[in-house]
Amino acid sequence: MTTYILQNRHLPEECQALDDELPWPAALSGVALLCTCPSGEHGGILAVEAENADEALAKLTPKFRAGTRAYAGEVYLVGEQIPVA
Repeated sequence: MTTYILQNRHLPEECQALDDELPWPAALSGVALLCTCPSGEHGGILAVEAENADEALAKLTPKFRAGTRAYAGEVYLVGEQIPVA
């Protein structure tokens, strides 16, 4: 499995439609979402474990997936690699 960083970007007027997608699918249970909307850069960032980028994106709801890109990566905390998922 690989860690994928999923980065979503959307327009301010799309926030409510994305909020209406909640609750998130069970595949994302326990995954933290960093919502950047309060800063004015509308979007969100989360990290998931998946075999490939398509599998990572498939964990999202359709509306959230539409504005999201997947990046293979690693998550570190104070210089130590930590597992995500």
